[in-house]
Amino acid sequence: MLDDAASVLDNVCALAPSVPAGKVRNQLARFLLRGATVERAVGTLCGGERFRVALATLLLADPPPQLLVLDEPTNNADRRSVDQLLEALLCYWGRSEWPATTTTFWPGCASRQR
Repeated sequence: MLDDAASVLDNVCALAPSVPAGKVRNQLARFLLRGATVERAVGTLCGGERFRVALATLLLADPPPQLLVLDEPTNNADRRSVDQLLEALLCYWGRSEWPATTTTFWPGCASRQR
């Protein structure tokens, strides 16, 4: 899904071509991807950063996907990344599915309806 040679910004903009780059930058900041990090090649990022870029690419796509299937999304993620995932999922208007064992990380998220 991610192009390791392209920058974080270019990866997200590729799936949201109608969204201005400034708006994409502002949204990336919500995923803790700020400043020079958005210009770095995805292949140079650590695992937690790559996870946030992949999630941002999915959630900021225009049009957004209608279904996200997350298989153990908290594996190998630091607490900060897990918190960012929760915040992003709470703002996501589509449907998301994940194994029941991970609902303990996201109280209230599993039963949320929009």
